[in-house]
Amino acid sequence: MYFNNITTANRGARFDQPGGGIGTNSYYFTNWINENLTGTDTALLIQDSGPNAPGIASTSVLNSVSIHNLNNSDAVNGPAAYTLFQELGTSQGIALVDLNEVNSFGGLLSCGPNSTVCNDRPALPVNSDLSATLGGTWGGGMQVTSTGIHAEAPILSKMAYGQYGQTIPNPSWAMVFPAPNQFQINSTGAGSLAANTYCMAVEGKDAQPTSGLTLPTNTLCQTVGASSSIVLQWQQASGNLNAAYSGFRFLFCSTGGSSCTPNNYLDLAAGGNPYSYTFTSTAGSAGTTLNTVSTAYLSWLYWDGAKKSCLFCTSAGGSLSWQLGIGEANPSAGVKLAVAGGTLQGEGGIQAGTDVAFNASPRSFYNAFLPNLTSAAATYQRATLDKAITVTRLQLVLGTAGAGCTTQSTVSVTDGTSPITLTTVNGTAIYDSGAVSQNYAAAANLDIKIATAASGCTTAPQNANISVEYRMQ
Repeated sequence: MYFNNITTANRGARFDQPGGGIGTNSYYFTNWINENLTGTDTALLIQDSGPNAPGIASTSVLNSVSIHNLNNSDAVNGPAAYTLFQELGTSQGIALVDLNEVNSFGGLLSCGPNSTVCNDRPALPVNSDLSATLGGTWGGGMQVTSTGIHAEAPILSKMAYGQYGQTIPNPSWAMVFPAPNQFQINSTGAGSLAANTYCMAVEGKDAQPTSGLTLPTNTLCQTVGASSSIVLQWQQASGNLNAAYSGFRFLFCSTGGSSCTPNNYLDLAAGGNPYSYTFTSTAGSAGTTLNTVSTAYLSWLYWDGAKKSCLFCTSAGGSLSWQLGIGEANPSAGVKLAVAGGTLQGEGGIQAGTDVAFNASPRSFYNAFLPNLTSAAATYQRATLDKAITVTRLQLVLGTAGAGCTTQSTVSVTDGTSPITLTTVNGTAIYDSGAVSQNYAAAANLDIKIATAASGCTTAPQNANISVEYRMQ
């Protein structure tokens, strides 16, 4: 059913079921003026699943409801007290909604007294364009307004085949830079510009390997005499994106008339806010046209392989102004990426700065030198751990192997509870525990000691170099 150019007062429309099979139909309302909703009906369209007629028990949902260009005014209790739709009863009868230019309501859906449909907020598929009627539902809707897009369903990125592999790639998602703003001419002075009228604009550049460009600023024109310069200034989103842009493209043209369209450019480095530039020469410029589609992003994700995606990519000077937390809502000052809990895994390795990447927990060595293993059993080296470690190997090399010993020496690394021990053998100089995995807690005293002194030797085991390999936990 189609309703066009209608006017209602005090109430809108009501669908009572069961009662003649009004469901399974679609209803289209266009150019609707409604005034003075009362305190009794607290929604414009009310769906009542009944029962409302004797002898009829079955109900069916409304196939779809479309409302375009609705003017709702002078509600008795103010617009915030009313919803666009209301359900009465135990079953949801409003199944699909299409809205355009529908405003002046406190929410999309509510339930009347003793209705159970809204015990949990129901899902309602909604296509809502330039309307302010979100609320009362949870899931299924899509609302587009001047302040944002509210998606109540998964956002699935798709592109046509022809959109892949473009010279300027199409992102599946991007945070698009605005054009520089508050572009102005501050003054003129001496320089190398020829006498002419110069018309100028500025575009921002992003940090992509091949820089994307914002839309241009407004075009300003200035007439100067011979040997002149023009001092200009602009903002980076009024200072809120200071140092986010990785540079700027200054565009200009010259004419003997009053105006022209900029068709040459000079590339400028990144800078602070406000950004000041003295246009004093056209040397080094190249031809171009004003950009018409913004391809400059703060963050971007590309579909195409071999294209590099990035989050919070700015000029070098702005890199620490944008911080990212994973499970960490408040990264410390100077931290670009903060991860709370769990493990950050890099299967191919992790690289610090420009140094060589490492692909395992950092290893180090704890060493000791024992002149003679016939010395008394005692501790000869100690390290108190400030962090927990795992010992992975113990090795011993003798400068002089023992001979004729009736009691062999034992050398240990231990926290007093969990030792790793090597035992010497007559005539052998090199000893290796092989791979081990022994954890030692932070604050433990990790000792290298002679646990048993060698004795009865014709040649004492001497000049022992002990090496303990460990990794950080």
